[in-house]
Amino acid sequence: MLPAKNRLSSFLILELLGSGQRFHGKYLSLYIARSLEKKNNSYFAFLVPKKITKQVVEKNKMKRKVKAAVKQNLEQIKKGYNVLFLVKENINSETHRTIKAEVEELLKQAGLFQCF
Repeated sequence: MLPAKNRLSSFLILELLGSGQRFHGKYLSLYIARSLEKKNNSYFAFLVPKKITKQVVEKNKMKRKVKAAVKQNLEQIKKGYNVLFLVKENINSETHRTIKAEVEELLKQAGLFQCF
């Protein structure tokens, strides 16, 4: 689970979906916008639409997989952004390595991934 200081509040999610920059991969879409709040953290949210699955257990598994990939790269992600990951298709059958590679690729496309 991501620390509370890195979680995006729910009222900002709709704003991010409407006006954020979009980047698309095979399994995920990434929405980003500059954070108007504190500049020392980036904030994250994860969504799984009902059209993918209506079962809450399956949705939570998918969110956990994406959160784990983000958490592993948290130190390499630029600060001061609101970030939303939207799952585009069922990823429960995919390996952690595949999901992590997709998350890293989307962050690189968005220019949020710092390579040290």
